[in-house]
Amino acid sequence: MKFAYSWGSVAVLFLIAQVTFASKPSRTSADDKPATVMTTAGRLLLAEDFSAPLPPPQGSVARFASGFKGWRFNVEQRGGHWDFVDGTFRGTENADHQHPATASIGFDFQNVVIACEVRLHDVPLNGRKSRGFSIRTTDSKDYVCSIMLNPTGMRIQKDDNDHAGPDTAVPLGQLKTPISLGEWQTVVFEILGDEMVGTLNGQSLTGRHPLIASEKKSIMFVSNGEGSVRHLRVWEALSNGDWNKNKEALAAKLPPIKVALIGDSTVASYPKPPAHRPTLTGWGQVFGLYFRDCVEIKNQAVSGRSSKSFLKEGRWEPVLAEKPNYIFIQFGHNDQPGKGDRTTDPNGEFQDNLRKYIDDARKIGSVPVLVTPVARRVFENGHALTTLTPYVDAMHRVAKEKSVAIVDLHAASFRLYDEKGDEATAYFSPSADDRSHFSRRGAIEIARLVASPLPAAVPALQLYMHHPEKVSQEQNEFKSR
Repeated sequence: MKFAYSWGSVAVLFLIAQVTFASKPSRTSADDKPATVMTTAGRLLLAEDFSAPLPPPQGSVARFASGFKGWRFNVEQRGGHWDFVDGTFRGTENADHQHPATASIGFDFQNVVIACEVRLHDVPLNGRKSRGFSIRTTDSKDYVCSIMLNPTGMRIQKDDNDHAGPDTAVPLGQLKTPISLGEWQTVVFEILGDEMVGTLNGQSLTGRHPLIASEKKSIMFVSNGEGSVRHLRVWEALSNGDWNKNKEALAAKLPPIKVALIGDSTVASYPKPPAHRPTLTGWGQVFGLYFRDCVEIKNQAVSGRSSKSFLKEGRWEPVLAEKPNYIFIQFGHNDQPGKGDRTTDPNGEFQDNLRKYIDDARKIGSVPVLVTPVARRVFENGHALTTLTPYVDAMHRVAKEKSVAIVDLHAASFRLYDEKGDEATAYFSPSADDRSHFSRRGAIEIARLVASPLPAAVPALQLYMHHPEKVSQEQNEFKSR
């Protein structure tokens, strides 16, 4: 996997939501359906109690996503080993190769409810790195989405769908709750369309990603250290009319998070705007409109700063000291030529500064998000004009290199200006001669352009957000009264 996780200080970053729903006792009957949150269990597709050896699979078992039908396990020479023990399926990692035990059941499906019980064994690791047990789904290419357990709790994710390729895993939620070794845990995995819900002993996480909606080929168990599964049931998933209500209940239980913003005057806050620009507002000043009350926005952007001067003046360390969960980074305007010692080379120092921001943020457990510099409202021959392209391109290169989320605010704002034209976007400016900054109404629109792509760019923020289009409409209606 190409996405690195830490289960220590960053735990809260990936936590989408948790709420307690009624948990059922151990299920031994195929007719005993689990308590669900997003779906209802329909037709039974699979019931396995591991009371007898499993029949051999049909088709090629060369790879876990090779299209076989039936059970595939104990195939990898360097992999771990599975055994049947008193109605349980026990997986033991190969300590010599530090390779987990993997077992898959191949069949075609898309929307399902998976229920089982999982136990992490209280045995010495004997050279193995960690304890954990995962329930994954795969398509014909690679992994799709997973529930992952370890002694500190559960996480859910959209998986790395191409291993060596450009795709990466995307965290969708994390729940910190101790899992006792040697005790059975009840797990329910719901998939419907592009949404998933993972429930551990009645506490649920939810997330959304387009890949989750793919046609799937297998369910896989992955055992690190040593663990067991029993009472596996899989049903066709049907829609649940209470899902919107249940999702709101999940959102109501969200833990508070902190979002920091760093950048220049287009982002900064202006509690006392100048008399000649009384409506002067940075998009960071109104960014909080798009989030629930449990999100604290710390706007630490400062007018006139570049990626270099923000560091040189010692403004970065106080941001890190706050230990925000997320840090949004927008620079470029004051990095351009003609800005004196603030100027940076987009192919050199500018990228180095971005790398420092990203690396430093990750060291303290924060999730960095790059935001390309907002376009200036400048026109030539009726079309929008920009000189920021080298810095925009540099940000994209660094985002790809560092596997960091990026919001292309420059492209979105440039497109908006170009489509609407100069006169129709005049209200964005705080004064007739200011083509870089915003009125409050303009700032709300620019903040919307930052917020709108976040559910896809940073899925872990999905439940923390209000609908961007609705917020923008409500604000404009209020201003027109």
